[in-house]
Amino acid sequence: MISPSIQNEIIESIDKQIKNFILILLLLLSLEDLECHDSNPETSSKASLYVSAITKSDFLVSLEVAVTCFSYTLQVKSTVRQALETKRKNADQAFKEIMISVTELALKVGAEITMPRTCGRQTNRVNVNAKDPEEYYKISIFIPFLDNLINQLHYRFDKRLQQMMPLEGLIPTNFGHYDDTSILAAASVYENDFSVSMMSCLKAEIFIWKKQWESETNLPGSAVEALQHCTELLPNVKKLLQLATMTGERLNGLALANINKDDLDCDDIEKYILPAFIKRSPRRVQILDWTK
Repeated sequence: MISPSIQNEIIESIDKQIKNFILILLLLLSLEDLECHDSNPETSSKASLYVSAITKSDFLVSLEVAVTCFSYTLQVKSTVRQALETKRKNADQAFKEIMISVTELALKVGAEITMPRTCGRQTNRVNVNAKDPEEYYKISIFIPFLDNLINQLHYRFDKRLQQMMPLEGLIPTNFGHYDDTSILAAASVYENDFSVSMMSCLKAEIFIWKKQWESETNLPGSAVEALQHCTELLPNVKKLLQLATMTGERLNGLALANINKDDLDCDDIEKYILPAFIKRSPRRVQILDWTK
């Protein structure tokens, strides 16, 4: 008998493939209708170009590779990178499964998976010497995409940033995902940026913050929403939620700068970084010496 977990995996896999088929088929039907029946020659011509583009082998393969790889990143967990690295080690088998799905999709849209003609010298596109389409697209699309995704996960979620992730546990919908010990450990990263009594008060504030939501059913799902319900009676929780409301780009930049501050030259900061920041955002700002 198939276990419930395996049943769920099968259902999710089938559901993903059905969605891909339906979306591509609906898009093709719409474009073909415009191509054949639209009275505007320009619209008809563009629709024909789009039909040709989305039925090409490289597009279909790229679509399936992206869906498969990104499905692993739906949950930001420490095991995501390990799972992708395992796929990378078993690239032959992993891509064989992808090609089966791509072939089925191609049949649905009336296309055939073929590889482009190769030549002795090519500078404008990938020119892989392969014996069949599966090997060609594995080398030209799947492996480079997977390597880049793994490198990006390593760059954006290094050990220091992973230590800070339990702060998500302050968002009411995430109360069950992290315990207080993990949240306190993550908050200790910012210990020097808060008052001396922060760590001793934070545990009590977290308890009060969670009690505040025990009888509620409509829980905030983001730090921005949670911040609206956090009063000055919980100053440390409020500051930590404010840190979580930063945009991804700003948070990554500040975190990386803080992590590598020992490697930065203060003269370079004053000479290059601060002037560039002030020039980019011409407003009155209070610049603190955060390197100390």
